[in-house]
Amino acid sequence: MGRKNAILIGLALVWAFIVVYNTGLFRKVEEPVKRIPAREAAFREGVPKVRLDLLNKKPPAYKGIRKDIFSPLYSPPPPAPAPKAASALPEPPPAPILPTPIESFMGEVKFLGFLEKGKAKTVFLERKSDVFLVKSGDLIDKRFLVSRITDTQLVIKDVLREEEATLRIVEKEEAPKGQ
Repeated sequence: MGRKNAILIGLALVWAFIVVYNTGLFRKVEEPVKRIPAREAAFREGVPKVRLDLLNKKPPAYKGIRKDIFSPLYSPPPPAPAPKAASALPEPPPAPILPTPIESFMGEVKFLGFLEKGKAKTVFLERKSDVFLVKSGDLIDKRFLVSRITDTQLVIKDVLREEEATLRIVEKEEAPKGQ
């Protein structure tokens, strides 16, 4: 008999034992367990009882050495408190007053000239590198309405905040040629 055959016969015997064992031939037949109500089981002797009072008992406090393992080995002394000034601190300067949108718009706009045709007047305005041609009733930047144009001034109204501002449109006086 070869070695392979011996191994195969051994495995076959182990398999046969497992099959016979699982069929229940070697098991002892036991009686079914009788059910006893919990109150009767508690009165029997030898049955341990669950003591719930031990759950509420606090463990004794640890009396060993307590050391914070994350603290530095050497801790510097706390800094000395800063000396308090005898006089009160000076009040901070008031916040700068920001110009309203119409004031900032009027600061950016420069009058270049105007053109009169009948009773209608067209004014040339410059902002940065843009040139605007505006008439009475025109809307600039979808916010500033040109409400009226007179011989000396241009009145602009902020439609969101209901504020008005005036821009002078008087042409510069030319100096006499003899001087």
